[in-house]
Amino acid sequence: MLFLFIQDLYAAGGTAQSIGSLIVPLSLISVVMYFFMIRPQQKRANEHKTMLTSLKRGDRIVTMGGLLGSVQKIEEHNVVIDVGDGVSITILKTAISSKIERAGAVAAAAEHTAGAPVERNTNNGGGSKVSVKKSRKRTK
Repeated sequence: MLFLFIQDLYAAGGTAQSIGSLIVPLSLISVVMYFFMIRPQQKRANEHKTMLTSLKRGDRIVTMGGLLGSVQKIEEHNVVIDVGDGVSITILKTAISSKIERAGAVAAAAEHTAGAPVERNTNNGGGSKVSVKKSRKRTK
C-alpha cells in the first residue's frame, strides 16, 4: 500500500523530501499513541495478571459484574467464591476485577448507604436520576 503511494508521488513529480515530510509526523503520532494508549494498557494488564496469580484462599474480591465475595478455592481457570450465607459460586479468574485490601472499607460504605431512602426524579427528557437522601435513625 505504501509502495503504491510512493509510486503515485513520484509520478506526480514529488520528491524524496515530500515523502520524508509524511513519514516524520506519522512516526511521531505512533510514538505518542504508544506512550499514551498502548503502554498504560499493557501495564494495567500486567498488574491484573499479577493480582490474579497472587490470589489465595480468604482474599476478598470484586468481580466485573459487581459481586463481592471471599475466595474459597482456586483452580486453574476458575475460582470458587463465597458470596454470603453459605452461597458459593464458581467464576472465571478473568472475571475478577480487583482484590479488596481492606474489608472494613466495603463494610463502612455499605453501612453508610444502608437505610437511606432512595428517591427517583424524572428529567424533562424522560430519563431518570437517582439520588440518596440522608436520614436520621429513629429511636423508639
